Amino acid sequence: MSPDTGLVTARRNDRWRFFDFFWMLHIMDYEEREDFNTLHLQVFAVLALISVLAGLVLLVIRMQRLVRMELAKRKSLRA
Repeated sequence: MSPDTGLVTARRNDRWRFFDFFWMLHIMDYEEREDFNTLHLQVFAVLALISVLAGLVLLVIRMQRLVRMELAKRKSLRA
């Protein structure tokens, strides 16, 4: 309710509370449930980015190794 006019400004039902709970978990803002630039979220985003980049590096290394193994296999079959 609005403190000035006494009018109802928002209604909360069970579905909204369910959504709000999971939104709070998603953005990691456990008090206000509004700020999505929290330190927790930024740290986890950086860690996720590092994990993805590490996975891409490992993928490139693995693909290079497979290509070298395939070329060596073909070379040995010719000889």
